[in-house]
Amino acid sequence: MTLPTVPSAKSATHRIPPVTRRLRQALAAIRDEGDLSGAVLGGKQLAKMGGLAPCLCELTTGARNVFPQEVRAPSYSEGMPAKVYLDTNVYKFSATQLPRLRVEMKEVSWGGRKQVLPLHVPIIVDPNERIDEASVLRAEVDLLPEVAGLAKRGFASFLISVETQVELSGIPDLDSQTGYFYSAPHTTVQPPVRYSRILYGGPEDPLEAQYRFLRGLDDPRFLELRRICGAEQGKEVNRNQLLDAFHCWCAEYHGCKYFLSLDFKLARMTASARNRPNCRVVRPSELLAALAVAD
Repeated sequence: MTLPTVPSAKSATHRIPPVTRRLRQALAAIRDEGDLSGAVLGGKQLAKMGGLAPCLCELTTGARNVFPQEVRAPSYSEGMPAKVYLDTNVYKFSATQLPRLRVEMKEVSWGGRKQVLPLHVPIIVDPNERIDEASVLRAEVDLLPEVAGLAKRGFASFLISVETQVELSGIPDLDSQTGYFYSAPHTTVQPPVRYSRILYGGPEDPLEAQYRFLRGLDDPRFLELRRICGAEQGKEVNRNQLLDAFHCWCAEYHGCKYFLSLDFKLARMTASARNRPNCRVVRPSELLAALAVAD
């Protein structure tokens, strides 16, 4: 049985938000031109259409500096897929078809009497519909299915670590019918240091145990990444930024060219750091632009 989709608050039928459509037009221009410098003018013109200046200007006006041709990853046409490490929030925003039950009160005849009883109706919920359609975040998360297709088509190789899996265990509502990250294949890689610990089944909460363990790592590069990612907050160490630092460390260690994330603040902090990660933190549109592929 096919489950009905929950109607959007703004529209009963699915439609592509204008901000997403214009972003895809910019990506198509980049693909058709063959290099980022040729797409700058088209991106500016698209940005003038309104509603997308914060996103398109970063993607196109600064594209030549962000992704200069001499440092771009080898083209997929050369048979070398780009290595991309996945941030945990990629999985969070990819859970777009959650099977749920909606309670509706219905009047029924039972034993010759009229009664109002709760009826549980199967539906599909997309949490991303709560994101403002005019926002840059909505435009970026709408591109995640296309990014997931990069691995299926051999253009990219996605990497995660066991700590990614532990982190995912603490995030609710990932039971999407689309599968994790739209069923894109991935490889679970080893961390930069070898270690062993009890992940589940011990006396300590697994997420708290993960935090305590990562906080105790004293590798010089990891400590530097902790500062770059903003984990050091006075006497406290922020859990989310600590995990960001660990994931960036893993991405560096395995020679990833890109670190895919929907955390725009992380991208800004790492880009401006003196000893920033060797892997570039990118949003979905930037990854598609860097690989010069767009549907």
